[in-house]
Amino acid sequence: MNRTLVMMLAVIAAALFGCSSRTPDSTFQEVAGNVPGTQTEQTITTPPDSVPAAAEVKPSSVAFSNKPVELTTAAFKEKVFDMDKNPTQWVYKGGLPAIVDFYAVWCGPCKMAAPALEELAREYAGKVHIFKVDAEKERYLSSYFQVSGYPTFMVIPASGQPRIFTGLPQGVRTQADIKPAFKQIIENELL
Repeated sequence: MNRTLVMMLAVIAAALFGCSSRTPDSTFQEVAGNVPGTQTEQTITTPPDSVPAAAEVKPSSVAFSNKPVELTTAAFKEKVFDMDKNPTQWVYKGGLPAIVDFYAVWCGPCKMAAPALEELAREYAGKVHIFKVDAEKERYLSSYFQVSGYPTFMVIPASGQPRIFTGLPQGVRTQADIKPAFKQIIENELL
């Protein structure tokens, strides 16, 4: 009985806090202060020989939306970042800050985050873009950004380097914690 209870709790914990894990690579730099076991945070860095340190900001090519916008690889390259044209530096194409949700349709935590992201897309329409990428369909993007766990989120300021983390934001323990956690990210990092 106790063994069954422990197993059930382990399965629930795994479902709540991420569907996989990821490890840093030379393309990404780990952010100091990461809490092991909760999420992996990283920033995209540019090679030292890249000239601009800040992102080049262009007018937004995305119409304001009151719901998350699903992106294919082609749409991502058009609206967010074209890694083929800018392989050595981050050049954000959007005029507004953004959050990109790399998700999998079968992932429990991804399904938990979806309603909160829909509410935030309505609440911050015209201020922040909320994008979604089906990481299993858009394998090129998943590979480029080393998405190996779900959900993975990219937090993109209007200028500067994006931050990527896997799993729900720190401090999220229940469904009710998700929207306030993302709201804090938006208010503190994007606006």
